Amino acid sequence: MAQFAFSLERPFQPKHVADETGLTGVFDFILPLEPYIVAADTDAVGRLDEAGALIRALPPELGLTLQKKTVPMEVLVVDHLEKNPTAN
Repeated sequence: MAQFAFSLERPFQPKHVADETGLTGVFDFILPLEPYIVAADTDAVGRLDEAGALIRALPPELGLTLQKKTVPMEVLVVDHLEKNPTAN
């Protein structure tokens, strides 16, 4: 489920998706989005709003819900960088 949560991050950028299901193991499933896509989910140039379709599809198809909350996560912060040539 952690890998699935990670794959959900792209449609929800810049937000992150954290797995709090507690489920382990490998799962094989198909998540059909077609029934959950509506015309209102496209922008002015016709791009699909994947996030809206996923929010509607996850509960009935997989029994999962997305909840907006704050969770701790590891980040790497680079506060200074110098580019000095060094000898090998």
